[in-house]
Amino acid sequence: MERELQRSIARQEIFREPSEVRGHGRLAGATVGYAAVRDAVGQLRSTAVEQDFGVSEQRREGLSIISPRGEIDVATAPALRDHLETGIGRDSGPVVVDLTSVTFIDSTGLGVLIGAQKHCDDAGREFRVVVADPRIRKVFEITGLTDHFAMHDSLDTALKA
Repeated sequence: MERELQRSIARQEIFREPSEVRGHGRLAGATVGYAAVRDAVGQLRSTAVEQDFGVSEQRREGLSIISPRGEIDVATAPALRDHLETGIGRDSGPVVVDLTSVTFIDSTGLGVLIGAQKHCDDAGREFRVVVADPRIRKVFEITGLTDHFAMHDSLDTALKA
């Protein structure tokens, strides 16, 4: 029982600031645990890879083509939304979202695409989505969005549709 109590105290102490750990005799080493955790987190933060995300836009054969690259998630979805709103508002004709360079998409990204589809519908414009990566396509299949969007396997087929 005493040993369990010591372990419990040690677990609590490991995440406290060293200045808060006082008079625990054998548990004073817990400050080293805190320092190790703090240092490890600092190293992870300093070596974190910056996300390579971007969006390019072009006009081709009367279509607006919006091509995001990288991960579309809660952090990057607002930038994609801005590009889609600009592209939809600027031109007439079909809008193609080319996701061939997208490596990940979460529900936030899917929500942005659904919103863009609605804007296109309201403006009387066609909305097409290009997905070549089977992992990305699987996200659309699982969520039932393959029936919601005009899906294409390549940009060429989307341009010809």
